[in-house]
Amino acid sequence: MSLLVDDRYVVISQGPVPLFRRIIAAVLLTGFVFCVYAMVREYLEEGWINALYFYGSFFLLMYGFQAARSRNFVFHFKKHRFREEVQLGFLKFGFWEPLPDLKYVSVYKVAPKIYIIKIFITVNDGYEIVGFKNADDGILAAKAIAKKLSIDCWNATNPGNGDWLEID
Repeated sequence: MSLLVDDRYVVISQGPVPLFRRIIAAVLLTGFVFCVYAMVREYLEEGWINALYFYGSFFLLMYGFQAARSRNFVFHFKKHRFREEVQLGFLKFGFWEPLPDLKYVSVYKVAPKIYIIKIFITVNDGYEIVGFKNADDGILAAKAIAKKLSIDCWNATNPGNGDWLEID
């Protein structure tokens, strides 16, 4: 996770896509190109399309994009709006929405050694930002986000024994 702050924006980024996910995405998208080639070749030679190539290309394309994407959150406080971006390589997709009233940021445990940071806009609704394998890293990142967004920080890494963290 990286946190970029300047006068107008706060950008919370998941960071670059890990190498193994890029390799998986490359293999899946190469398979997609092969399926499309086979589908076009079969259509030109036989006059019909094999459903296996059609569904296979759809599957490979969707999972290839899923493996290649990362998410960013951009907060523009002067214009009171935010954007959840999906990034595929250097392409970024997303649209601006009005900035809701942010209640607090929370770091919580979802599974053994998996901690999620979430920004809440109501008691039960919010945006999952990023995950960590270490509770201490998640707490430090949640504190940094809470400090930049000027909201409170809730520590729920120990289920049932949550507490509010002091922002330094």
